[in-house]
Amino acid sequence: MTDEVEKDPGSLGVGLSSSIGSESFELIANTSDLVLDKVISSGALDGVPIVGLLTGGFKAVREVRSQIFLNKVVRFLKGLNLSTDAERIAFVERLQRQDRMESFGANILLILERTDDLSKPKIMGKILAAHISGKIDQLSEAMRLVAIVNRVYAPDLLFLLSFHPGLQEHDDVAASLQASGLLRHTGIDGGDAMDGSGGYMYDLNKYGQLLIAHGLN
Repeated sequence: MTDEVEKDPGSLGVGLSSSIGSESFELIANTSDLVLDKVISSGALDGVPIVGLLTGGFKAVREVRSQIFLNKVVRFLKGLNLSTDAERIAFVERLQRQDRMESFGANILLILERTDDLSKPKIMGKILAAHISGKIDQLSEAMRLVAIVNRVYAPDLLFLLSFHPGLQEHDDVAASLQASGLLRHTGIDGGDAMDGSGGYMYDLNKYGQLLIAHGLN
């Protein structure tokens, strides 16, 4: 994480939480993925609370590491666009009532800082949007799924889009996803002793199902 984030994660956490329910959220929601990098660099998104805080602390995003982090934050917020304005505002108000603005935002920033692929923040935003919209009941459940996504090798997530239960052709990928918490073992296929076929059979667990429904759609 950049030095600026490490020095004051609390104020940045509030900034991120505030951004979810701010009027300026539409600046991100209406920006195409294809031009997102250019729009960030132009300063057009500085009106979004967390973006303004980060660009100010990062001295106009001159450092590569800081710019990558800012890109992660913006992509996360863009994923939240699957929820409505009213739903996001109600979510932020709930955080305020529970005195969780700082802790929620800081935890998201810590996860985003550790994310190893720029495709993941938008997926994480979609997952939180599903909670904000009531499609994932518990915030703790959504946050657990976000943490799982953070652990997975990003290309392996695409495997889930064509997943079918049973014996897997790409057993190494399935084993990795099972270890990460997205698949479960359902038994062993003995196969053919002559050709060495067979192996573990897999199916989606609850978090695999939630990820396909709400994060990879």
